[in-house]
Amino acid sequence: MSQQGWGPQGPYGQPGWPQHGQQGYGAYGMVPVAAAPMAPFCCRSCGYSGHAMVTQKVSAGGWVVFVLLLLFCFPLFWIGLLMKENRSQCPSCRVMV
Repeated sequence: MSQQGWGPQGPYGQPGWPQHGQQGYGAYGMVPVAAAPMAPFCCRSCGYSGHAMVTQKVSAGGWVVFVLLLLFCFPLFWIGLLMKENRSQCPSCRVMV
């Protein structure tokens, strides 16, 4: 009697799934994904051309939530600091774009 679900072709009979011990999946069954290519960056201030540095800052909405929770629900005031946004920064002159 064969097991249902995991056959010789993979889970639920789908071909192309590596079996246990084969390469292709990590220790937890995850597949590595290539990073997306970054868009070209040109600084308006110094003329630098290349990759930008990406930094995270607390967003304006995060500061509003921080103040409101600080006033009305003190134990949870820190949740507003978790609301972040990505910003690009020139690695040459450190100007935020």
